[in-house]
Amino acid sequence: MPSHTGFMILLTFVAAGVACRGDRRPQAGDGVQSDAPRVLRGFATYAHEVRTFTPCDSAAALWVVDSAQALWGPWRELAGDGSAPTGLFAVVEGRIGPPPSEGFGEAHAGTLVVDRVLYVAREGYECAAPWDRFAFRAFGNEPFWSLTVLADTVTLVRWGTADRVWLGAVRTESDTGIMLRADGADGALTVALAPRPCRDTMAGSYFGYTATVRLGADSLAGCALAGGGR
Repeated sequence: MPSHTGFMILLTFVAAGVACRGDRRPQAGDGVQSDAPRVLRGFATYAHEVRTFTPCDSAAALWVVDSAQALWGPWRELAGDGSAPTGLFAVVEGRIGPPPSEGFGEAHAGTLVVDRVLYVAREGYECAAPWDRFAFRAFGNEPFWSLTVLADTVTLVRWGTADRVWLGAVRTESDTGIMLRADGADGALTVALAPRPCRDTMAGSYFGYTATVRLGADSLAGCALAGGGR
């Protein structure tokens, strides 16, 4: 039989272990750790001693590592005087890992290392947008036009004209971007989406793709955004 003293020591260690597990800081490994790049949508906040990103599907903020200023560069431009207390909506591609072991980021749920920025805006698309209804959307101004890609269907909307729809579009991807080609009653359509930064000429929103649309003799230039559809 163990002594009374030994039994009390054992209980003390068990209780301490339970307390540590109960007080454990959320870790990136708790369902969010990812060595492979992934696309996240959410709100980015930049302030004194604050560099965070809160995904749309989580209330836990991630500490942001953005050594190239790919996110914080456009963020500061769009925030203007910095008055964006709730953050700006952004879509980024990056990797999630454990939080820093010390410093301002150590109390966060994890660390987001930003590899690429796909969208930053003061207003426009946010978490509640119908992301699964498009694979890509492209936009241009003066005059306004928009193009939506979902599966093999491409829809072109131009100011003052009827919508045009192409079915059976062929999509190819390479290191230089994404190309779509389609033939239809409205003529042959070519869409090129290059992974180059693009700025909306009116709202100033930042996009990760530059779009070029060719329809017959017409050529349209604008920016593009990747969605959650296929």
